[in-house]
Amino acid sequence: MLYNDNNTSDTQQLISADNIAVTPLNNTDFTTGAIQTKNRYVTAMQVINPRSLNRVISKCVEEASIAGEEFIYSWKQGGTIIEGLTVGAALSIVRNFGNAMVDVEVQESDKAYIFTAYFCDLETGFNISRSFRQSKQSPKNKYGKEIYEGERGVDIIFQIGQSKAIRNVVLNAIPRWLATKVLQEAKNNAMANINNMGEVKARELLLNKINNLKIDIAKVEATYGKAKSWDKIKLVQLSSALKSLENGYEDEDTLFPYTPNTNHSKTQLTQNEKEQLSDITPTQATNDKPSNRARMLRINQEILEVAEGNHKEGAELLAKLFNRKFKLNTSFTSQLSDIEIELIDGKFKTLVEDKIDTPTAA
Repeated sequence: MLYNDNNTSDTQQLISADNIAVTPLNNTDFTTGAIQTKNRYVTAMQVINPRSLNRVISKCVEEASIAGEEFIYSWKQGGTIIEGLTVGAALSIVRNFGNAMVDVEVQESDKAYIFTAYFCDLETGFNISRSFRQSKQSPKNKYGKEIYEGERGVDIIFQIGQSKAIRNVVLNAIPRWLATKVLQEAKNNAMANINNMGEVKARELLLNKINNLKIDIAKVEATYGKAKSWDKIKLVQLSSALKSLENGYEDEDTLFPYTPNTNHSKTQLTQNEKEQLSDITPTQATNDKPSNRARMLRINQEILEVAEGNHKEGAELLAKLFNRKFKLNTSFTSQLSDIEIELIDGKFKTLVEDKIDTPTAA
């Protein structure tokens, strides 16, 4: 629109693109206002659509019931698994909360980023800020290799820190009871999905995902226990943790803070396990198959990790351990007896080392 400079009335006239005269309303006709500020703090503002808590709750819970595990993450603190909402859930709450804004500033040092996130409730004038320090150092895998490498790795580390700063300030600003409702609804959705597919299938899918993400299964089991013990609650927690890792909201060391035992180079075998190993002969191998497919996948992965991904090396290690040949064209666990599977599960490296160090007669 263009102003009509020839109009001398108190109310200035506007000319539209179609040459239609339009008279704007006075400011007093609006039910909203704006305040210009020169700092981070704002006072309460008049708004066109005042917040309705009932509507906020309804919309937040509705999104959580759809998102499920996308809204949840978990990590280990001491001996307890702590659950929380992801940055995606936090932003969903802000969007449905309405009349609010989130902003982030960043300062950089040689070793870290300092993110300071600000939350402003424009309707009430409530303001809060939270700072978060993100190390620039990439976490390393069990081989000492950086998980996030190159320029892409730098970007991922930066985004993780920014996401955590946003999540922290939002979850400190919004009502705690609202966050609790969203978390519970998201968990209900994730639990329903597991009920539909069954625990066995859910474990299998998670083990495949852990393998695809190249996460050391020992780190996962140090936090959540052996895969065979994962119940529905742990399946929900672990599924949510892996989703957070996939989305770049969390890093592996935060989710699975496993530190190997440095006091011993390898796990000590019990006397009974040593006797079992020495007593096994080739004739004891049976055609029995492990009934739990998830367990088969885990043990196969354990063997291949020790063999550094080489199937031939894995077969040779098994041959040394059990004094017979193993085929390469089928899974290792399908060629093992029940007693051998029980022995290997979680201890394959130790068993191989002990066998090589103190070989027994075939």
